[in-house]
Amino acid sequence: MAGEIIYDNGVGLTANTAGASGQSLLSGGAGAPTWGVANTLGFSAYASAALSNVTGDNTFYQVVFNTTVRNDGTMYNTSTGLLTIPNTGMWSFAASTQITGMTIGSYTFYSLLFELNTGAQIGRLAGNADSISFLGGQCNIITSTLIQLTAAQTVVVRFQVAGGAKTVSMASAAASYQTRFSGCLIGV
Repeated sequence: MAGEIIYDNGVGLTANTAGASGQSLLSGGAGAPTWGVANTLGFSAYASAALSNVTGDNTFYQVVFNTTVRNDGTMYNTSTGLLTIPNTGMWSFAASTQITGMTIGSYTFYSLLFELNTGAQIGRLAGNADSISFLGGQCNIITSTLIQLTAAQTVVVRFQVAGGAKTVSMASAAASYQTRFSGCLIGV
């Protein structure tokens, strides 16, 4: 019949009318699925100005992304760089930065990671500075992770470069979101 969606509710195939615009078919667990709006939570933040001379001497720099594009429930604090998890579940995070001032041969090591309030470091992307390819004196570093977290846990992004002076900076511009942090709840 036109306008109907067929799904398997675990017992057999059943017909249901189509949902409204913007709705998704949501699991009913052991029962029949229903149409509705998924309970999604997420945020996206970026640094709207360059962060100058933040590392290079092995210092771990906690990145503060001072502008949000999306911030459900104000979970991300643009003053402190602290993300407070509002709901227990599986979370997906991504962070990127465009670094400047890190020349090949001058530095030995770099690291971009997420750090939990427990001190655990996750999603760490690290490597030898000589393995980076620079274009115009700049390089992008990107990391991501999936992790099960509980409500009220906190997450920050940290960046580290070792082997030289504290002259490594993070570039940014509002139009290109070069230094950014985002995440969303993907399941419970």
